[in-house]
Amino acid sequence: MNKSIGWGAMAALAAMAMGCGGSDDDVAPAPAAPVAPAAVVDPCPALEPAVGAVPTASATGAYLCAANVGVADLERAVTFYKALGMREKARLKRTDRDEVVMASADARGSHLVLFKHSDTTARDYAKNPGKIVFYVKDPTAFGAALAAAGGTLSSPPVLFQGTMVGFGRDPDNNLVEIAGSAAATHSYLSAFGIGVTDLEAARAYYINVLDFKQTLKLSVTKPNGAGGVTPWYDEYILSSPTAKGSAVVLMHYTEGSAKNYTNNPVSLSLRVDDPVAYAKRLADAGSTIAAAPAKSAGAMLGGNRGGAAKDAP
Repeated sequence: MNKSIGWGAMAALAAMAMGCGGSDDDVAPAPAAPVAPAAVVDPCPALEPAVGAVPTASATGAYLCAANVGVADLERAVTFYKALGMREKARLKRTDRDEVVMASADARGSHLVLFKHSDTTARDYAKNPGKIVFYVKDPTAFGAALAAAGGTLSSPPVLFQGTMVGFGRDPDNNLVEIAGSAAATHSYLSAFGIGVTDLEAARAYYINVLDFKQTLKLSVTKPNGAGGVTPWYDEYILSSPTAKGSAVVLMHYTEGSAKNYTNNPVSLSLRVDDPVAYAKRLADAGSTIAAAPAKSAGAMLGGNRGGAAKDAP
C-alpha cells in the first residue's frame, strides 16, 4: 500500500490523519458563516455516535473525523460543495497548503477538508480512484444540484435494490456517489472511498491495525451501453466500532483500466484515544512513522498534536 499518514490530537483526545491512496504530503486535517480567522479550529473534531447505532469494543477509539481531498482550484471546489448543501466551517493556512473545512448540511458524519498545495510542485488532482459518498433525502434534486454547480451527473439516480443510487463527478473528477436515505434531512457525508492496490491486504490492515470493522463487501457494476452491466469495482465498507464518523470504503477497480493507487492527494483524519500508542501500533505493523506525534505550533489549532507516517510497506 505505502500510503501517507498523519495524525493529531486535541487536549487528551487524539486526531489521527491517515493518508490512504494518498500523497506523500502530510494532511492533518442554508450555509453557515465561516469561522473567524482568530478562532481556534479543530479540523478533526470529536463526534458523537450515530443516532440509533450501538458502539462496540474498540482497542484504540479510532474513527474517521475528516476526509481530506486535494483540489486544483480551492474556491471552485468550495463553491461546488456549498451548492450540495455543505457548510464552510473554517479556513486553515499550513506551510505548504491552504485548507477549507466543510461540514455536511445535516451536521452529521465526518468533515470534508478541501486543500490546495501552495508550492510549485506539479500535481494531478484528477486521477483519484476513490469516491465521496453522500446520503441524501432527495437523490434527484441532489443530482440536479451537482450538475448545475459544474459537476457531471454521469449516472442519474435510479432505484437499485430498494435504494435510489446515482453517480457523478465533481470539477476535479472525484467520483461522487448519491444514495437516498430516510435518515437524511438534506444530506451528509456517509462514507469516503479510497482506491487500493491490494483489496484484501488493505482490508486486513484497516481491521487488524487501524481498528476498523467490516460492514459489507460489494461488487459494483455499471451500465455497459447495451442494456446490461459490466464490472466496475469491488469494495469493502468499514466502520468504526465507536459508531462515530463516516464509513471508510476500500476500493479496487475490476473494469480492466489502469488506475493510479499511490501518491494521490487524499488522506483520512482519524481521531484516537492515544496518538502515541496508535503511532506505536502502526510502527509495529510495519508502517513508517515520518513524524512522531507532537504539539502543533499554529495558534488556530489550539494545541493539536500532529504526526505523519505511511500505512504499510
